[in-house]
Amino acid sequence: MLEVENFLDQNTFDNFLHLAERVNETPATPCVKTNWYYTTDGIYGVHTRFSEKKGNFRDTRFSEKKGCRDTRLHPDFEDDLQIEIRLALKSFLENYTSKIQQVGENLVSPNFNISHIKLEFQYTDVLKSHVKHKHNEDLIGTIYISPKVAKGTVFFQDETYIVPWKPNKCSFHTKNIFHLFENDTETDKRFTINFFVTSDN
Repeated sequence: MLEVENFLDQNTFDNFLHLAERVNETPATPCVKTNWYYTTDGIYGVHTRFSEKKGNFRDTRFSEKKGCRDTRLHPDFEDDLQIEIRLALKSFLENYTSKIQQVGENLVSPNFNISHIKLEFQYTDVLKSHVKHKHNEDLIGTIYISPKVAKGTVFFQDETYIVPWKPNKCSFHTKNIFHLFENDTETDKRFTINFFVTSDN
């Protein structure tokens, strides 16, 4: 794992914080707010992943297995805000890919070379803790946007390790490490930028 404070320049962080506040204030249901994504090959869309039947989050609008990549705006959310989020994510990839590349060379392998990045601006409704999960991409990063105070990300390897929450901190880890987010209140909603990086090495 690796922690990098002040990962974003102040203007970029402030912009995402402003977008988070606007998303938080929208009357759209939580499942519509869940997360917006943008990738290095220009694919973008909105995940609405809450399933009342199963009582958990799942992807209901996007299926890579079926070859379906949804690039429509969500009909239940104001268009201009969705476009602003997409442009902010696009700008992030244009300006921070080289920084992610450097982390990959240090944390994963000196021969690390980015093949693909999937970037998410994620909203998590009020909850105490995420379900423990892992990712199979080569490098995973999470930039904390909001709230100001939370417990942080808990990693489970040989020993349990907590990355304390701090706005504009980026928590990096490599593939197949179980982790979860823990809040320390019952009221704060969470916003993060998550990116999932595949290397061609």
